[in-house]
Parts: sequence; C-alpha cells; structure tokens
Amino acid sequence: MVFGTFRSAPGSLGARPRANAKWNVLDARYENLVLQFFGETALLTYRNIVKETDEKGVPTTWLYTWADVWVKEDGEWKVAAIYMIDSKKLAMDTLAVWLTTPLSGP
Repeated sequence: MVFGTFRSAPGSLGARPRANAKWNVLDARYENLVLQFFGETALLTYRNIVKETDEKGVPTTWLYTWADVWVKEDGEWKVAAIYMIDSKKLAMDTLAVWLTTPLSGP
C-alpha cells in the first residue's frame, strides 16, 4: 500500500478554471491517498478539499471522498471506474478543525 498527501499547484490539475464555467477552482488538496493492489486490479481511495468561487464569486470549500478502480490491460494500468463516495460543503470553522485533526493510519 502507498500512503501520502498531494497538493496541486495553482493552475495545475484540479486548480485550473473550467472551460465556460461560471465558477472557478482556486485550490485542490488531495489527502490520505491509499493504493492497494489485488493482482490485476487496484483500488485508490483518497479525499480532497476543493476551494472555489461559485457563480456569484462567493468562496466555498468542499470535502470529497473518492474511490478509483484501476485494471491492468495489455500491461498498462487503466481507470475502470471513479466513485464519489461523499461530498460536504464545509464551513470555515469546520474546515479549521478538520485540517488540524491528525489522520488515522492503518
């Protein structure tokens, strides 16, 4: 298993503005990445915090929990499915507590 935290830089992966979107992702932070292999199948679970401005320019923070299923075909790993397990809109006081709470390990 692989564990880690990844934070995207502004203007990269999840922090780019979407084409023709009326909202804008300001920052995306990926945490608690866990990668497990089961032969030719792998499961990646993680959570991320996304800071954005909505259609009216109001800043909003979301917490998402994900699970991605990968399969190995012809020697290459490919995404088979991506599942959003949960999403929560966070208040700033909730976010501060959540960010300072240590993650529990396996």
